[in-house]
Amino acid sequence: METSQRRVFFQEEAFQRAWSDPGPRRRWFGRVHPRPEALTEAAHFLAGALVREDFHLFHNGGVPLLERRTGDLVEEIILRPAPHYDGLPYLPITVQLHLSHTRLATVRRQYWRRGGLAPHVVATGNLGQLELPPCWVIWHLGTDTQILRGLVDWTERLAIPWFGGFHHAIELHGRLADGCVPLVRTDTALELMLAHYGAIEASVFLERSLRSERGLESAVMAEIQRIRANRAPLGFEDDVVHNLAVVASSFKLLGS
Repeated sequence: METSQRRVFFQEEAFQRAWSDPGPRRRWFGRVHPRPEALTEAAHFLAGALVREDFHLFHNGGVPLLERRTGDLVEEIILRPAPHYDGLPYLPITVQLHLSHTRLATVRRQYWRRGGLAPHVVATGNLGQLELPPCWVIWHLGTDTQILRGLVDWTERLAIPWFGGFHHAIELHGRLADGCVPLVRTDTALELMLAHYGAIEASVFLERSLRSERGLESAVMAEIQRIRANRAPLGFEDDVVHNLAVVASSFKLLGS
């Protein structure tokens, strides 16, 4: 779906193709270039709107970043320009959300591979992933002044409530238990349960999660047996089954 202000994708592969290379779109516009100050203007406009939410504007290597710190949480909204945009009359950007939790490092130190610091990250993703249906969005800076209002609207409507959902322990517990926290995978939800509520609540959450998805319990138990047999150093991978097994083994969450 495309408008003058943004392009919306419902498949990540299509989004990645458009993001990494606009392709033949370049030649349509000759030597036209977006205004270099467009990104800075958008960042200041968004920061002005979110000052009441206590977000503050920084620049990380030239990339605008709005940050808020609340207790153990570090909440970031990042305006990231596309890697290639020569020949386009606008600047393509994405709005990325990044959430960290300082207590996660304490949990992860139990199984993080030696030689590396355990990270604090909870979740990261495109702002559009919080929309219904979830999507990936590329914003076109410089095409229309209304785009800045659109950025503010989407951020206030989607990002602010999402961040806020991590502020209240009782509400967060229920949402994690129900699997209703967008961008948070089951393995990370288990870590949050440990960080916030301890091993007993984490065990209850894990057992319920294993029963909720067909084949998940047998897969995790098989991975636990493999880990024991290999006696290899534990560590996370991009595999939820493996990660659940690692956490369960490290904290003896399944009665073993």
